Amino acid sequence: MALWQDIRFAARLLIKDRWFTMVAATALALGLGVNTAVFTFVNAVLIRGLPFDNPDRIMWVGSRNGNANGREEGVSFTDFEDWRDQQRTFQGLVLWGGFAFTISEAGREPDRFTGIYVSTNVFKMIGEQPVLGRDFLPEDEQPGAPPVLMISHNVWQSRYGSDPNVLGRTVTLNAFAPTIIGVMPPDLQFPGDANLWVPLVHMSSGVKPLTRDARNFSVFGRLTRSGVG
Repeated sequence: MALWQDIRFAARLLIKDRWFTMVAATALALGLGVNTAVFTFVNAVLIRGLPFDNPDRIMWVGSRNGNANGREEGVSFTDFEDWRDQQRTFQGLVLWGGFAFTISEAGREPDRFTGIYVSTNVFKMIGEQPVLGRDFLPEDEQPGAPPVLMISHNVWQSRYGSDPNVLGRTVTLNAFAPTIIGVMPPDLQFPGDANLWVPLVHMSSGVKPLTRDARNFSVFGRLTRSGVG
């Protein structure tokens, strides 16, 4: 009898809070056909304090090991492609992975900065624009696209002395040569502590394994509407 009462109570809650029901149903749908992980939404408290447009709509999307230990895990590139193509709850999803990059140019000492490989919609999802140059474009993440690079305000000041002519400069970044297309606003280092942003398409196959169990990345997205508390 107690179990039946619990079921009836849960059903009333789902009917009463339709938005929660939608998110719960989406989470279940994302997990269909995947035996190794249960997918979870986390509305990070720290994100709410960031100076973004409607930060309450930005949510991390992660995975949890389906075994008995229920360990939290990252996201694989294959997971992300499935989610991006099937979900309707988010305006968009962003995949990213943190790396250490070394910038070098002829006649200058190299510098090492934290950076990320990331989906090109990253700044659109948080409502940010570069203070100099342009944002990423969809074509920047197409196979064969010329490599491009966004830099933080900190990198612009510390390495380039706030020189506006930094735009269009080609640098050596680890093993490839992207062109700097934009400078982000002061104090913006998101996600993580990123100082450099590089489109995912330029990630080498060794860094971007395509097996589903290689959950080395993180994902966040912007909900189509507010309401998850």
